[in-house]
Amino acid sequence: MNISKSTIKIFAGIGVTTLAVFGIINANATTTETIKEIEAIEYTTSTINDATIYEGETEVRQKGEDGSKEITYSVKYKNGKEVERTKQFEKIVKPARDEIIAKGTKQKPESTPVEIITPRTTTSTQRQSSSVRSGAICEDGTRSSATGKGACSHHGGVSTWLYD
Repeated sequence: MNISKSTIKIFAGIGVTTLAVFGIINANATTTETIKEIEAIEYTTSTINDATIYEGETEVRQKGEDGSKEITYSVKYKNGKEVERTKQFEKIVKPARDEIIAKGTKQKPESTPVEIITPRTTTSTQRQSSSVRSGAICEDGTRSSATGKGACSHHGGVSTWLYD
């Protein structure tokens, strides 16, 4: 038989009185308590194919968000230590919101080579062999028969002088 000594304080008027109480503690004392706990519900990620997005690219269509659930347990203690835990029920407090990723399936267009055309320019050796101007090619690509000042004035200027 275990005997324990406990102190109880009793407030009586002006001062504090201390009272000692002796009793018997049951060595096999069990208690049961109900406990509620909140647990996270992790979101899942799903992928969908999308023909409007190029291959190799992705877009987040819906951002995922964890939810939560409340779980109620019945917990049994023996001599102050937990010896058994039983789930009574659970309820969803906030449902998880799944993440949705769109994955591109659209074929990327093949790149076509671009031809760069540079205007022909006349060199001083070309001018020497033929010294009479016969016209000009303007900056915008039009041809002018003008051979002097003001040639191609409405077409961005002279790109190349032409000689006979």
